[in-house]
Amino acid sequence: MTATIKLNKKEFSVRDNTTIRKTIEKLGFSPSAYLILKNGQLVTDDEMFRDSDTIELVNVISGG
Repeated sequence: MTATIKLNKKEFSVRDNTTIRKTIEKLGFSPSAYLILKNGQLVTDDEMFRDSDTIELVNVISGG
C-alpha cells in the first residue's frame, strides 16, 4: 500500500502506516523546512498516514 508525497512538482510514492516525519527524513529532507498538508489539511509531522493519502510539502519562507 502506498501514499503520495508532493514537493515542488515532484511526486514520491511511499509506504504508508508510518509518521510523516520519518518518511520525509528517509527521502533526505528536513521536516522543519516544510508545512505539511495531508489531504489538503494542515497537520504536524508526527501524524500517521495511510494508503491513498496525499501529503503536500510547502516550503517555509522566513526572513526579517
